[in-house]
Amino acid sequence: MKAIKRLFFILTLVAFAWTLSAAVPECATEDEDDVKIYEDPDNCAAFYECSHGVAYLFECSVGLYFNVELQVCDFSNDVDCGTRPILPTTKSVN
Repeated sequence: MKAIKRLFFILTLVAFAWTLSAAVPECATEDEDDVKIYEDPDNCAAFYECSHGVAYLFECSVGLYFNVELQVCDFSNDVDCGTRPILPTTKSVN
């Protein structure tokens, strides 16, 4: 029984790690000092900034979405989310 629980735990960790790594963009650049910005395919209000080969996830402020063309957070009427979903915000408005 312990072996089954241990196997289930390991499989859960592997699945979780794979899910996290699937959405993160490849951050290899020709110039390590070059900063690249990529849309988050799973959230229209988020984007990745790649610096020195590491991807950092950022979220736009409440009510803004990531504008791929301008590479900035922008008002919803100026952003085409395409297939990127619009997720409910997790930030409090105070």
